[in-house]
Amino acid sequence: MITRLYYRNGVYYNLNCNGNVPNHAMLSVGYGSASGNYMIIKNSWGTTWGDKGYVFMAKDKGDTCGLSKFASYPTL
Repeated sequence: MITRLYYRNGVYYNLNCNGNVPNHAMLSVGYGSASGNYMIIKNSWGTTWGDKGYVFMAKDKGDTCGLSKFASYPTL
């Protein structure tokens, strides 16, 4: 978690990120492949965090920080 606190830009990948215990919710809003495959994730900490409030999380490199383990969606 610590390295994500200081994320500023680029495609984020941390082999040691523990995704077994979720402690924060974020919203997946898209994907890209300019610098390798990544998911565009919106954080709730405002535009001063990360890349204007977003993080570009590496995709196809295993379970990046538990993102694929704890996905959810609303039902109405």
